[in-house]
Amino acid sequence: MSTDPAASPAHQLLKPLVNGQDTTKCDAGGVDVSKVVSELSDAARAAENNVDDFVYNTWTDLFEIAGQIEYGNVAQDQLVKVMKELRGTSVTGSGGKTLAVQDAGEVWKDLPTFGWVAREIWNFARLTALAYSECATKSPLDYSLYALWSFRDAFEQSSQSLAAAKNSAIWINYAPSALQGLASKSQDLPDNIGNAGPEYSSKGWKGFNQERWEVLGKILGMHTFNRIYR
Repeated sequence: MSTDPAASPAHQLLKPLVNGQDTTKCDAGGVDVSKVVSELSDAARAAENNVDDFVYNTWTDLFEIAGQIEYGNVAQDQLVKVMKELRGTSVTGSGGKTLAVQDAGEVWKDLPTFGWVAREIWNFARLTALAYSECATKSPLDYSLYALWSFRDAFEQSSQSLAAAKNSAIWINYAPSALQGLASKSQDLPDNIGNAGPEYSSKGWKGFNQERWEVLGKILGMHTFNRIYR
């Protein structure tokens, strides 16, 4: 774990996104995405003897920054751009070999341990909007299960969770096509993790499917997202 997050490369490089944030301006905040990725790569190379911890701490700091950015602020989009550029970047160490985290993949293109950190510190709307802007099955950024849990907590039980409703709205905003694609494939999930909520327990749902998606659509038709966001 980082002993001084404020001194870490990721924190220093990304903090301007928070410092420049102004919810009254659509163009508030800003970083040079290529510069951020280049300097993170240099820092990873310098830490190659302890690269596992460095990468883990980088994701922790990135999520800490993400948690300070308001949903819908352009700074959030820039953070997503950083992630996309990282996915296209490999880092070569002093021996000419590509840096990698044991059992987790190459730095940075596989986003090694990103999922582990996300699962540890997953929080609702703000982190959701970052991690789920790329919702691709079998991708390091696939957290579609969290969407299913959000829908279940918000709309498949008698007492609605406002936080889950807000989270569901963000999912629908960011990844409707990807989620509908999962539903059309009738993707069942192992054990009981994809089961229906109490209000629909008789349905026998085990994950994403077309019937569940259509029921969700009918429910959402009775809700106004503008009201949910307030």
